[in-house]
Amino acid sequence: MEVGHQDVARMLRTAACLLKENRDLLSQLDSATGDGDHGATMGRVADAMLESLAGGAADTPQALLA
Repeated sequence: MEVGHQDVARMLRTAACLLKENRDLLSQLDSATGDGDHGATMGRVADAMLESLAGGAADTPQALLA
């Protein structure tokens, strides 16, 4: 089975969406031992991932992960 560009892009989009959906839970879990900002940080990471994917500049699976 070969994993292509569209497969990797779909996996990254799914991961970003799950991070955004679970932003509050991530912050709650982080609050137990940290400063409670993990959800906000990961939300920004997810936004950057989605913005990068929307740009369409990466044309290979390797470039998507760079």
